[in-house]
Amino acid sequence: MRIVTVELEGLYQDLDSWRVPHNYVRLFISKCQIVKGRVSLGSFIFNDTEHMTNPRQWLAANAAFWCRAYRESQQCADQAQALGAIQSVNAMAGMLGHGEVVTLIHSWWGNTFELHQLPQLNSKFSQCPDKTTIH
Repeated sequence: MRIVTVELEGLYQDLDSWRVPHNYVRLFISKCQIVKGRVSLGSFIFNDTEHMTNPRQWLAANAAFWCRAYRESQQCADQAQALGAIQSVNAMAGMLGHGEVVTLIHSWWGNTFELHQLPQLNSKFSQCPDKTTIH
């Protein structure tokens, strides 16, 4: 798999849309790698704080990153990787009882159906969707 990167400014906007507080945004971004205005997740991300332990914020930050990655992806493999990551964040949020994040992911999924053509989060990814419109 290649390294997934997203535009830093767009990620900031998405983190705001997902209502991730600024202190979590700063820490999330500090755990990432930034090169020429592009952000990638570090190969090993670990929350080493004692005070910023709200799972909702970490789940939302990751959802924002992967939704941004899907929005920016141009190749079928990249789209599939991003959708798979979104599905994983959804599953983790549900298992941890963070219904707000699950609801936000399902809302995003419904709003972007035209792009990915998958009726639900665990649909079979049978072909690369046509991404003529970017959301």
